[in-house]
Amino acid sequence: MSTLTKVFVVLVLVISLVYLGVSATLFAHRVDYKDKWESEVAAHNVSKEAAKTEKTALEADIKTKKDELQARDATVADANNRAAEAKREADALRNDFNKLKGDYTALVAEQQRLQANNNDLAQRNENLNKQNSEEKKLREDAQRVRDTVQAELLAAQDRLEKAYKDIAEMEKQIVDVSRAKNDIEAQLAYLRERVPNIGDLAVEPKIDGVVLGVSDKVNLVLISVGTKDKVQIGYKFTVYRGSQYVSKLVVDKVEDGWAACRELTEFRKDAIQQGDSASTRVFD
Repeated sequence: MSTLTKVFVVLVLVISLVYLGVSATLFAHRVDYKDKWESEVAAHNVSKEAAKTEKTALEADIKTKKDELQARDATVADANNRAAEAKREADALRNDFNKLKGDYTALVAEQQRLQANNNDLAQRNENLNKQNSEEKKLREDAQRVRDTVQAELLAAQDRLEKAYKDIAEMEKQIVDVSRAKNDIEAQLAYLRERVPNIGDLAVEPKIDGVVLGVSDKVNLVLISVGTKDKVQIGYKFTVYRGSQYVSKLVVDKVEDGWAACRELTEFRKDAIQQGDSASTRVFD
């Protein structure tokens, strides 16, 4: 029996007792006590039956309410279960959202990094294009220089071959002339014996030059002065190395800027070398 039913029974009992007390009081003041008592008892019985009926109805109503309450408790429990499930799903969704948010942040960072790499690659590509352009220009310049050098080399080879031919011709001429000069040298030697101061009678102007080349094989010495310096065939040059006497030369052939000479070996003190000084002046 529930508490509410117990309270209701106690309340009915109290009401019945009050009613009995009032009825007894009224009965005490009445002449017809028996009838009054019976009447009161009958009324009490009626009230008791009514109270019993009402109690039964109340108990039925309480049971109904209790069933409804249990049903509501079950509904609430189910709702709580669904709420817990929904909370778990919400937590899972929140975790998934946080994970997706982290993945999105990572993707944004990766995109920024890739963008930076792309910018860096674009800059490198631009630099490489500039470098390729510069290298292409350098190759073109190098090719032009190479072509120019090759052309100059070919021209130099042509000039060298021509110089070799000129030297060969000069050597041939010197060989032809040397025979004739031997007689002149013999005559000069004879004159030097007869006239010791013949050197003072020389009429060569003062001409200074440098030895350009020496060929001991054909007794050929090239000097850096020629007809533009008033050099003539037969002029004699004294060769010096610094202030030291080396030997003497006689001019056999003259061109504009150089002269071919023959060394007078009988006056040699040292071998003539390229770069030695040659002068018509005689230094004591």
